[in-house]
Amino acid sequence: MDELIALAAELRMFIIEATSQNPGHLGANLGVVELAIALHHTFNAPEDKIIWDVGHQAYAHKILTGRRDAFQTNRKYGGLSGFPLPSESEYDAFGVGHSSTSISAALGIATAARLKNESRQVIAVIGDGSLTGGMAFEALNHAGAAGANMLVVLNDNNMAIDPNVGALKEYLLDITTSGTYNRLKTNVWNRMRKHNRFLRFFQLIGRVLKSMLLKQGNLFESLGFRYFGPVDGHDIAYLTRVLEDLQHIQGPKLLHVVTVKGKGYKFAEKEQTRWHAPGKFNMETGELICMPSDKAQPPTYQEVFGQTLTELAAINDRIVGVTPAMPTGCSMAHLMHCYPDRFFDVGIAEQHAVTFSAGLAISGMTPFCNIYSTFLQRGYDQVIHDVALQKLPVVLCIDRAGLVGEDGATHHGAYDLAYLRPIPDIIISAPMDEKELRNLLFTAQAENRGTFVIRYPKGCGIHLEWKLPFEHIPVGKGRIMREGEDVGIVSIGTAGNNVTEACRQLEECGIQAAHYDMRFLKPMDEELLHTICRKHQRLITVEDGSVTGGLGSAVLEFANQHAYAVQVETLGIPDRFITHGSVCELQHECGYDAAGIVAKAKFETGITIDIDTGSGFCYGVVRAIRMAEDALQNSGGLYSLGDIVHNEQEVARLNRSGMSSLNHQQLQEIHDAKVLIRAHGEPPSTYHTAKLNRISLIDATCPVVLNLQQKVHKAYLRSLADGGQVVIYGKPRHAEVNGLVGQTNDTALVIASVEETGRIDFTRPVYLFAQTTMTIAGLNDVKQRIDDERKSRRCEDIPFEVNDTICRQVSNREHHLIEFADSHDVIVFVSGSKSSNGHALYEVCKKANPRSYLIAHTDDIAKEWFDSAQTIGICGATSTPRWLMEEVAGKLGKRMNGGTEKRRNG
Repeated sequence: MDELIALAAELRMFIIEATSQNPGHLGANLGVVELAIALHHTFNAPEDKIIWDVGHQAYAHKILTGRRDAFQTNRKYGGLSGFPLPSESEYDAFGVGHSSTSISAALGIATAARLKNESRQVIAVIGDGSLTGGMAFEALNHAGAAGANMLVVLNDNNMAIDPNVGALKEYLLDITTSGTYNRLKTNVWNRMRKHNRFLRFFQLIGRVLKSMLLKQGNLFESLGFRYFGPVDGHDIAYLTRVLEDLQHIQGPKLLHVVTVKGKGYKFAEKEQTRWHAPGKFNMETGELICMPSDKAQPPTYQEVFGQTLTELAAINDRIVGVTPAMPTGCSMAHLMHCYPDRFFDVGIAEQHAVTFSAGLAISGMTPFCNIYSTFLQRGYDQVIHDVALQKLPVVLCIDRAGLVGEDGATHHGAYDLAYLRPIPDIIISAPMDEKELRNLLFTAQAENRGTFVIRYPKGCGIHLEWKLPFEHIPVGKGRIMREGEDVGIVSIGTAGNNVTEACRQLEECGIQAAHYDMRFLKPMDEELLHTICRKHQRLITVEDGSVTGGLGSAVLEFANQHAYAVQVETLGIPDRFITHGSVCELQHECGYDAAGIVAKAKFETGITIDIDTGSGFCYGVVRAIRMAEDALQNSGGLYSLGDIVHNEQEVARLNRSGMSSLNHQQLQEIHDAKVLIRAHGEPPSTYHTAKLNRISLIDATCPVVLNLQQKVHKAYLRSLADGGQVVIYGKPRHAEVNGLVGQTNDTALVIASVEETGRIDFTRPVYLFAQTTMTIAGLNDVKQRIDDERKSRRCEDIPFEVNDTICRQVSNREHHLIEFADSHDVIVFVSGSKSSNGHALYEVCKKANPRSYLIAHTDDIAKEWFDSAQTIGICGATSTPRWLMEEVAGKLGKRMNGGTEKRRNG
């Protein structure tokens, strides 16, 4: 137990140090350190399933499950997700991001285990803030009636992001502060925990005691759960004992654990809201670190919203504010402070927030209901039936619209324009800057216009002077921002600022682009659209939202309805889930930053060239390059064990900074040096050599590869007991394959193709693994051939296990490439000649499109490949940098049509 206590202290300090430099969610994660350790100490994950609600509290879980070394990449582009993600680790039992889902998911997993006769523990960890979401109660109601064998751990810290509100908070507070009941409960549990047959009897007595001492019945037991607690969530010894006991109690159980948000870091304990996600900070002084700037910074859109709403409330006494647990995040705290009677925090309950606002509106009030775009998805039915259908004057303020950055796919506000546009009798607006946001807020409350939507992004605006006299904005009217003859660019919202910069760059190239800011998606300015379509033969639409169903779709529908012969190309969030990273990185990936707009607008005739948006370096390569750059910056000298990536230009760039490659023979000949292990990993012998020669290793092995090495080693130990055979499907002598084979003392059989499966001894158990950069299709072909061989040799009863730990980015790219290749006349696949992943993915392309060609350099291009082609797709391997594909596109365009091709991001 002393070791667990020491581990908790070490883990807490690691989280503080990591988040001080790489911002993330701090307070909630510090509060569950002991709980995470106790859960993993008690239960056998990943066989037992632990589901973390929301994920703001899952850092300790991630670090404990093999992702400590990669944690420096948390929430970074190409790095670890800030939330549990099953494709990232088998220990992440369910993907989460929105609150209140864990109990439903756990019930589904527990029910499936019962139907499949599987014996496993299922645990849902949910905060008291998330428990205010109605979905949590729906799940409790179902689970209690179903009698499911599952454990709900209620992490009670009396906080969401802001302090919790509502009757449930008071109920839990009553339980946790009843000293008489808690002392009696603890004494009884400690005395009877070893006598299971008496526990049920004392639990029945406990219900009577709770009713007497707490003056109320127990809510959770009324729903069919056996309630245990409250217990101190920071007493790891007692917490572990209770969890061990609960393993042996069947049926639905709820353990009430009391924790402190920010535990162990005095600044985070003192100001819990501020330290929920503080950004960079000095861990010694608690000082928040802001990026230095020589000039004043514009306010955030949130600050403009909060100050303007309070200003409007002073002149309109019918204005009220409603938010689901986000008063600080959306800056409605200004209104809360000045007009507390006209402010309502309803808890994490978006459906209720919308219909509550509808009730206020039908009674003559003017509610401003502020909900993050990603969370409004949960209140969609209420927007339609309770607000729009009744034409009620609710002002829906959609915060965090568009790409939000490091929170990733679960939090991007990608779909609000698309899902709101079909609703009748609704106004949908998006300001281009904070001045327009201020004036739209004024316009929305000026008279009863029905349901009025205002959507705006996270982050800073563009103006220092924004607090100007209010101006009325004509509803449904756009504006001409810039005249131009060569191409027309139509935008909505703050994506228009990217268009402004793109137009400036295009002008430098001699291209005159017109820019039109629609301001309203509904009703649209049809008079302006008629003018645009008559003037331009080619239009580009730009939006910080889904291209499926948003502004681009609306313009296409208008042009088709009125029979305009205009070419419309759409830029925005493509039809796929977008990962995490900075907003600039993600907008660039999606192709609607200024550079993407310029690339789209610059070429007007000839062949269309698409660059696959899913291409570029994989996470493992990005991480290895960053570690190399950090080492070079700190020391100036570094060896890489082989080339860090199969790209000559990238290797040359690092070599110019002081890195040089060496092979395994040379490794044995150097001493007292720094050596980087590449993302592919190494066998144990490499580490042994380094130790003997006093070599400092910088281990950039991809966490996915590390996880696979552990699995291969476990299979090897099993093979020693059952006479089995470990088989690796991969490229012989590849660094990753060498590392995997090394986990078996060089006894594993390596096969590179379907044809080589004949080398397998089918009379022995077979444990099949694949190199992480191979393709799912290739692995499935190998598996199918082995199955066929086993049947023909009557070996079906001999164990055969397959592990499909293919890199998530490789498998995603494989699926995407099939669609991409099929939708183009010709595919140019760019990859280094040594890349096994490149050759494997190229075969995927060639199968989907026979006119696919593999090149390593632009000099490899043959013009005859493109005879009669109208669309050319450019894509690459996980070791192909994005800039190289851009270079191929540029040179290809010049060869095809003398620089006059159309070019777009695919």
